[in-house]
Amino acid sequence: MDLERVLISVTGDDAPGLIAAIMAELAHHGVVVEDLAQAVIHDAATICIVVTLPRGDARAPILKDVLYRAHELGLAARIDPIDAPRWARWRER
Repeated sequence: MDLERVLISVTGDDAPGLIAAIMAELAHHGVVVEDLAQAVIHDAATICIVVTLPRGDARAPILKDVLYRAHELGLAARIDPIDAPRWARWRER
């Protein structure tokens, strides 16, 4: 299966269970999580998750569910592809 890495970034008001809710969506689809970071400044949360997804049509339902769940939680979400050179630079740090 052809795979790609993406960065899922979600931002919004901090609340208990945000990471658990997003991770539950990813787990439901069997997504491999490569890295995760969270920052909370005052009451603003930023959560960044690097995941490995199948390429093409197989990833659409996964991303749809994650985006919908983020919306339900009152979060803004963004999905950015990570190419191999960018991932290698990140891994070197």
